[in-house]
Amino acid sequence: MKRIILSALVAVFSLCANAQYEAEEGDIAVEVGFNPFSNSFNTIKLNGGSINARYFFNDKNAARVNLGFGYSSSSDKIEKKDVSKYSGSFSIDLGIENHFASVGRLDLYAGGQLGIETTFGGAKLGDTEISGVCLGTGWTMGDSNYDNCSTIFSLSAFTGANFFIYKKLYVGAEFGLSFTRRATKDYEVKYENKTEKHETNWSNSSIGFYSEPALHLGWVF
Repeated sequence: MKRIILSALVAVFSLCANAQYEAEEGDIAVEVGFNPFSNSFNTIKLNGGSINARYFFNDKNAARVNLGFGYSSSSDKIEKKDVSKYSGSFSIDLGIENHFASVGRLDLYAGGQLGIETTFGGAKLGDTEISGVCLGTGWTMGDSNYDNCSTIFSLSAFTGANFFIYKKLYVGAEFGLSFTRRATKDYEVKYENKTEKHETNWSNSSIGFYSEPALHLGWVF
């Protein structure tokens, strides 16, 4: 009798270890991110400002898409003039993952992806308006230390790990190597009686390792 019970427990444990904590063909995973290492009380946030989704077209391989959007604005009064500024970004990444090892609750994967990000922004002081510049939080009218908005292309190879907390609920992190190319956009200054257009021809390329500072929390459906 003891042997029968023991055999049943082993069978149940084996089934849970091999099936319960793994995504299967046709499953969809959706992720958000949180940063437990932040000094801020606002530690819950979308992963990199994005919604991340995976579709498993078989038990080991998945297509993924990351859609990101961010926006911020502020207003102030300087020398009796109203000052306002805004900036934001939109991004999309498309990639493929191979989940090459699953040991109990731990799932290891690797893959690659292509991405594009565009930033937008502007500012206004009284009758003067600038469009096509992405401004930092410390920027005020009269300062020249602002960034031109830009378009960024990226090509990345990555590896990561997911740990299943319960059934198809997991946490994970990612590390990779990324090549990026950034090109700035033209900007425009509108005065009360004229408009100036400024062309920019600046671009740069970079390559380096990256890691996600936030953990991601995902659900498999």
